[in-house]
Amino acid sequence: MSTREQPGDPVLPRRQLAAEQERLRRLQLRQASLDQHRQARQRDRRTTAGKGAEEELSNEEEYDDVWPPRLPSSTRRYDVPADQTTWEYMQGNRRYIFHRGPPPVRQTPPQLPPSTQQPRQAAYSEEPRARSRAHWMLIFGIGMIAMLTLWVLGSMLVNWWTVTQDDWHYGRPRTYQIDAVVGHNDSATNPSHFIALNLNRHAVIIELPGGDTSKARIYNGPPLLGNGQELAPVTLSFKDVNGDGLPDMLVHVQDQTFVLINDHGQFRPVRTGEHVVL
Repeated sequence: MSTREQPGDPVLPRRQLAAEQERLRRLQLRQASLDQHRQARQRDRRTTAGKGAEEELSNEEEYDDVWPPRLPSSTRRYDVPADQTTWEYMQGNRRYIFHRGPPPVRQTPPQLPPSTQQPRQAAYSEEPRARSRAHWMLIFGIGMIAMLTLWVLGSMLVNWWTVTQDDWHYGRPRTYQIDAVVGHNDSATNPSHFIALNLNRHAVIIELPGGDTSKARIYNGPPLLGNGQELAPVTLSFKDVNGDGLPDMLVHVQDQTFVLINDHGQFRPVRTGEHVVL
C-alpha cells in the first residue's frame, strides 16, 4: 500500500496515516462480510433459486448503501528509513516534526509529604500564663527617683525665676533706693535718700541727709555668706525699735534682718545688752 517518490518529499502527517489505515480496515471488513453473504446465498440458492437471486440483488444494493463509498484522497505515503527517528513534513505554511517511538512519559512532580498541622483546639487547651508582676520595691524605687527628679527640676526652675525677677527689679549689682524722714536735716518735703547695695557680698548703705550729696554718709553692713549671696538684694525699712521716738534703720537680706540705731544724727550698730523690739 505504500509508494515511494522522490527521497526529499515530506512524509504524510499522522492524522492522514491514521485515516488511511482506518479506510483499509473497513474495506477488509466489508470484503469479509461480502464473502459470508455470498456463501449464505449460495446455500439458499439450492433451495430457492429464484427467490434467492432476487434477495441477493436487493441485499447487495442495501449493503452498498450502508457502507460509505471510498473517499477521494490525494495523499501520498512515503517510506521512512528504519534508522531515521525524526522527520519533517510541510503542509502549506505549516511545518510538522515527527518522532519515531513511543511518546515521552510525562514526569509527575514529586509529591510533598502532607504538612503536619497542629490542631487548633490544642492552642485553647493550654492554660493561660500568669503575667509576671514587678516587685513592689522596684515600683517604690522608680517612684522615689521620679519624685527626686521632679523636686530637683522644680527647685532649679524656682531659683531661676527668682533670680530673673531680681534682675528685673534690682539689676546687677543689686541696688535698692528709698526716701525716708529720719530727723537728719530733712523734712517731709525734703526727705533723706538711702541707697542699699550688695557689693561683692557686702551690704553697703549710702545716706544723703535731706538729699544733700555733700553730706553723704556710708554705712557698712554685715558680710553676706552662703551660696548665691552675691545676687541677694539688700532692702531697707525704718521703724522705732528702742522706743526713743526716732526711726531706726532695718537692713533686710533675704530672711535676715540687721538693725542700725538712729543716734545723734547718724546710724550705729546695736550695742551689747541694748533691748530692741522688731
